Amino acid sequence: MITIITSSEINYYALETLVDFTGIVPQSSINFCTGDRVSYIQSGKLNVVFNQVKKSNKFPKIIDCEIKGNYLYIHTDIIGWIIESLTRSEESRVTNNNGRTIPMEESFAYKQGIHQKPYLDQIIHDFQVQFISFLDANKVPWEQIHPSTNPILSLTHDVDSIQAKSVFRYIYWMIQGITCLNIKKIKIIIDRIKDINNLDSDPHFSFDIYKNIEGKFGYKSTFYLLSLAHYLGREGRRYTLKNKKLSDKVRDLVQNGWEIGLHPSRVTHLSQKMLKKEVSRFNKAFHYIGNSIGVRNHYLKAIFPETWRLQELLGFKYDSSLGWAKSPGFRAGTAKPFRPFDIKDNRFLNVWELPLIVMDGAIQGSSSEITDQIIKIAEESFQNYAPLTLLWHSDRISNRDYPEHSAAYQKLLKYFKDRNCIGIPATEVIDLYENYYKTMASHRRRINEPEIKFQND
Repeated sequence: MITIITSSEINYYALETLVDFTGIVPQSSINFCTGDRVSYIQSGKLNVVFNQVKKSNKFPKIIDCEIKGNYLYIHTDIIGWIIESLTRSEESRVTNNNGRTIPMEESFAYKQGIHQKPYLDQIIHDFQVQFISFLDANKVPWEQIHPSTNPILSLTHDVDSIQAKSVFRYIYWMIQGITCLNIKKIKIIIDRIKDINNLDSDPHFSFDIYKNIEGKFGYKSTFYLLSLAHYLGREGRRYTLKNKKLSDKVRDLVQNGWEIGLHPSRVTHLSQKMLKKEVSRFNKAFHYIGNSIGVRNHYLKAIFPETWRLQELLGFKYDSSLGWAKSPGFRAGTAKPFRPFDIKDNRFLNVWELPLIVMDGAIQGSSSEITDQIIKIAEESFQNYAPLTLLWHSDRISNRDYPEHSAAYQKLLKYFKDRNCIGIPATEVIDLYENYYKTMASHRRRINEPEIKFQND
């Protein structure tokens, strides 16, 4: 049992997250204590003391620690880095980002060259190594718990278009060609229109393609659907959920174990009124209730933590918008699902974040090059017992428009199957980790409130 003793709710959040992420369960009583609460520690027990020194702007490569008898002193501010990474406090300090994600180039992780590394998981792993050595030195038995014995794969698809065969699309392409006054480009466009029009099925209405490919490997995925009032509007030419062909196909997918979520439009990330309308249309179309679905914002447009607060207010189970649009990587330093902490209100937010690690459009090259890059990122996740959340847009399985991405997706699924990964919808990934964190919570406790009076600090 680990007893956590600290001076504030946010420090409890950080230390509980640290315990949950390590998965280490000692078979004896251990105190985790911040340096300002050492006087509350009972003598004779084993103690891990976190000294919250002034946090450096440079992320530490290794942690600074020392063992003195029954004390393990941690001199690196792990607490501060957990708070910084999982509250996204860095993003609240960035202005002029047009309401989208923080520009990747302005993040501290990018500036230090670690944006493609699970830097938070790595520093927690370094602590874990020291903690295990401390337990072994004091002859304390321990075990490590994991969410799953197999690597976990969260396959997801943003459905931005369901119709490639469209007179309006063809006209738009032709106008582009005529405007550039390039005969060669106009001929390419005409040939492209002929090719698409002669296809037996619409390459953007790709639900059955994904269902067949993923089903072959025993995988199920999540489709995020736009919920627009009209097929033509602020988002350009899209689709509405009133489309009967779409509704029938979605119901077929759900009945067979696939999952749907909401893909909120760009105007909703800070608008309760607009997001509520889109939720209402989604629920009406598919008879879902808000807290049973997750969301990924269109264009990853979000301002954290404000977007999380809005999603919590409307009862969503999880968000999966926290990722980089320009590069694969770990925007929060981890691929593990987590519940964010609201610094403003000093509390856990009742919504989960499933970090987005790889988006198809962020990786270019041949199918082999795309596959190799994603496998490298995937293994970074798996070695930390974290899932890989992969976004493959619904139109990027088309051999006509995206031959390399289409081939890469199928190569990846074969690799993941050979790797014994389990591929489950996003909500099931959240449920799996939520149950795991509940198990970890049963092996730790906070010190009783009367024992420590915050108001006397």
